[in-house]
Amino acid sequence: MVLLPNGNPLAIQGNEMIELAAANGEVLRRQPACSGPHGSAAGMLDDRRFVMVCDGRILQYDIPSLTSQQVATLTGFTVSGAAFHPSWVVVADIQHVLSQATRIVGFDPSSWAQRFSFDLKVDDAEGVAVSADGRMLAVGGGGLLQVRELPSLRIVLDKRTQRGRVTATSFSPDGRRLFVHDETFEAAIWDVAAKARAPVFKVGSWVTSSLWIDDHTVIATGSDGVVQLSDRGDKVLIDGMEGVGLALSRRERLACYGSSGGQVRCRQLRP
Repeated sequence: MVLLPNGNPLAIQGNEMIELAAANGEVLRRQPACSGPHGSAAGMLDDRRFVMVCDGRILQYDIPSLTSQQVATLTGFTVSGAAFHPSWVVVADIQHVLSQATRIVGFDPSSWAQRFSFDLKVDDAEGVAVSADGRMLAVGGGGLLQVRELPSLRIVLDKRTQRGRVTATSFSPDGRRLFVHDETFEAAIWDVAAKARAPVFKVGSWVTSSLWIDDHTVIATGSDGVVQLSDRGDKVLIDGMEGVGLALSRRERLACYGSSGGQVRCRQLRP
């Protein structure tokens, strides 16, 4: 789910339908989405472009018409994660189901030319994020967390742990902090420059999405609800409903998220 500039949430229902909905839940427009057995990911590039990665293809949808076109293809077996930014679309493309090989591929969405690729020896990479300024890339998968500069790909953080695979990552707006969640149900805020992991939270659920409200506070959605976390160590439950997808309006401090049953909720966030 994403919030459009006019405040309307764009809700993705499963792998088969894209819905443009009003904040009150009214569906304004509906179009068939890419569907297939080989993984999917989706996000906004800018005010008028929505992108979906699915079944070996990258599709661009225009807003608000939801007309689509295929803009790129992928060569791997399935997609495990992706990040969307006005300057970069980065996809984690698993090369073979039986091998620990994931190719990270970066595209320039102004031309959809491929600009970089590199391989990681992990069997998936679900946690893919690009910083707001487009200069940093985070990739988490297996027991690996890696941060690289863009476009040089110089490694600035490379950590291998025994904590299980990383399932979600997101940068603070200033790019100095990185939210990381792993399959042990722990979440941490990393100081990227200091390469330090603190504070650490026991979230008790599988986190599916995370976004930062400001440079110190992050929202995460998952199977046990929606939580607000801060780099001071604060943890606040916003909603006990299972959260699927997440969209934020930082100016209005408004969070919108969906549920597995298709319900959309929006909540005002505390300072």
